[in-house]
Amino acid sequence: MAKSPTRRDLENLDRAQELIYDAWDAKSSAKREALAKTALDISGLCADAYLVLADGQRRGSQRRTELICAARDAGRAALGEKLFAELTGEFWLHLETRPYMRACHYLVIDLQERSELSAASVLMHEMLILNPNDNQGIRYLLCDALIAQGKNEEARRLLTDYKGDVSANFQWNTVLLSFRKGGNSTKTLAALKNALKQNGFVPWYLTGRSKIPKKMSNLLELGGKSEAASYAQYAIANWTNTPGAIDWLRMEIDARADR
Repeated sequence: MAKSPTRRDLENLDRAQELIYDAWDAKSSAKREALAKTALDISGLCADAYLVLADGQRRGSQRRTELICAARDAGRAALGEKLFAELTGEFWLHLETRPYMRACHYLVIDLQERSELSAASVLMHEMLILNPNDNQGIRYLLCDALIAQGKNEEARRLLTDYKGDVSANFQWNTVLLSFRKGGNSTKTLAALKNALKQNGFVPWYLTGRSKIPKKMSNLLELGGKSEAASYAQYAIANWTNTPGAIDWLRMEIDARADR
C-alpha cells in the first residue's frame, strides 16, 4: 500500500493549489503554464497543475495523455490509499477528492477521443462507484459509450440506476434503446412521447433539420435547444448506426405535426 502524504506534503499541496486558482483566472496561456509549473515545483502532488499543462497540448497528442495520467496519479497519491478507501461512495463531497475526479474526467474524454471506449467505460464505472451522486455528469458519457459499443443491456441498467433522471440524454437514449430492442413498439412510442415532453428540440438535430452547432454553450438549458444540441452532438452516431432509427423518428415527428 502506498504511503499516505505527510503533513508537510499536504501543506505544500495547499500552497501549490493556491497558484492553480490564480492560473484558472489568468488571461494568457503563458501565464497559466508558468503558474502550473511553479505549482509543481512546490508540490508534485498537485493534480490540477498537470491538467492546466495538459490544456496547453494538442488534443489527442501523446504529451497531453501523459500529463492527464500524471494528474490522475498525483490526485490519488495526494489522498493516500487509506483515505481513498474511506471516502469511496462520497467522492466530490470532499474538496480534496476533486482534483483526482477532474483528472479522471479528463482521461475519460481523452480515451473517448482515441476511440478507446472500453477503457473509458471501465473508468467511468469506477468513477460512479466513487461518487454515485455523479456531480460531473459521467453517467451521460457512459450511457452514450455503452450504446456505441452495443452494450444495450448495460445501458438499460444504468438508466434504471438513475431512474427519475429527466435529462435529454436519458430520455432520448431510452427511446433509442427501446427502438433497438422492439422497433416501433407501444413501449417505444410511449418513450418517445415522454422524451418529446422533456425536450422536443432533439429530433430536429437528429434528423438534420437543424444543424448541430460547432461550438456548444457552456450553459445547458434543461428542455432547451442547448441541451438538445449537446445530446445530439454525442448521440447522433448511435442513432445513425441503428438501422431505421432516424427514418422512424422523422416519420413519427412528421405524423405528429400533421395531427
